[in-house]
Amino acid sequence: MLQKTRGIVLHRIKYSDSSVIVYIYTEKSGRQAFLVRGARRKKSHIKINLFQPLYALDLEIYYNPKRELQSIKEYNIIIPFVSIPYNIQKSTIALFLGEMLYRFLLEEEANNPLFEYLLNSIHYLDKTEKSVSNFHLLFLIQLTKYLGFNPNDNYSEQTPVLDLKNGVFVQTIPNHTNYLNLKESRLFYNFQNTNFEKIYLLKLSSASRTNLLARIIEFYKLHQSFLGEIKSFQIMKEVFHQE
Repeated sequence: MLQKTRGIVLHRIKYSDSSVIVYIYTEKSGRQAFLVRGARRKKSHIKINLFQPLYALDLEIYYNPKRELQSIKEYNIIIPFVSIPYNIQKSTIALFLGEMLYRFLLEEEANNPLFEYLLNSIHYLDKTEKSVSNFHLLFLIQLTKYLGFNPNDNYSEQTPVLDLKNGVFVQTIPNHTNYLNLKESRLFYNFQNTNFEKIYLLKLSSASRTNLLARIIEFYKLHQSFLGEIKSFQIMKEVFHQE
């Protein structure tokens, strides 16, 4: 069935000497894998550079829900990036978030609010001239709302500790290790209640940013089925260590 849809590139892997498999989160069918034949040939007409993490595309695809690999007839870029490929912080964030989405965004069904959130967030990342040091933290915390495991927004002086396992702020330290300390819990709450236009106002040290990101990844692993390593996390630490 020929289908027109928008899509956001998550990940790309080699399939053969000449082809690649591209994982794309599509507006109409959720996450799908596409076999792009001949993409790695030197004289190929295929613009393989568009199949990079967080690139947003208009697609015309041959879609068969019974197949593991779909195929693409036509594709064009939706948001011509003006800064992400040329800014080391933004390109590193795109690489990291692409890996996170590839690992945790598994549903093969439409979710329009989620797709719009992804598209609008990517657009903001590309166009903003403000600091993006906290972008990935806000992105991942807000993303939990669309994935169905966002914590209750019940932070207070009486409930200052975030229980990651149960997704709720609690009064005392839980009897397990999956919780945030007082400082981390407060930061998490602050990110829950801000937006991209104001994240530059949240001042974090490099160490605090790295620690909170590690705990957010832990939170994802507790609620989604992935036990491996996020390889680009180390790159994030290196790029943002002086912030």
